[in-house]
Amino acid sequence: YYDDTMKQVAESEKEGMIIGDGLLGFKGDNGLYGVMTYDGKILVEPAYQNTPDLIGNGLLKTTLKDEAGNYLYGLTDKSGKVIFEPKYYSISELSEGYLYAKEQSGSKTTLLIAPDGHIISDKIEGSPNSGLCEDIEKGKYLILNTGKTLDLTDKKSIGSLGTGMIYARDENTKLYGAYELFDG
Repeated sequence: YYDDTMKQVAESEKEGMIIGDGLLGFKGDNGLYGVMTYDGKILVEPAYQNTPDLIGNGLLKTTLKDEAGNYLYGLTDKSGKVIFEPKYYSISELSEGYLYAKEQSGSKTTLLIAPDGHIISDKIEGSPNSGLCEDIEKGKYLILNTGKTLDLTDKKSIGSLGTGMIYARDENTKLYGAYELFDG
């Protein structure tokens, strides 16, 4: 195996590809894919339809097909511990290591997943935005690290200040404030 600079990083007879972070995806004798380190230590046994993708903060997105031929996605950590079995229609990256998943095609609700793989919320309507400023109800925002709600229904002129930051104007004082949505 060679990296982008054509430097040899590993040697193996197994068919596969470099995933990143010192990991290789490989095809097992069963025709399915797993993950090993550059020195050949198998971390994830070959059990998946495609080579697992590195996603978020060092998690691996895994793929299986159901009986109808639909691809389903799950997550494992780099040690091979399964976080979610492949059961989601999609898993996508946002920013800051956060992910979101849809349980089925056309689903109106989305799961928001923290960088460590735990579900923060399963009640987000639509797809989260990359700014991580989730208006889960009119004027109510999701605090990402706790899953609690920041209620700004008494504020006006609410908008995004960038990743995980919003501003709001107090109705009474007419002054603006900023809220950081990672811890509230």
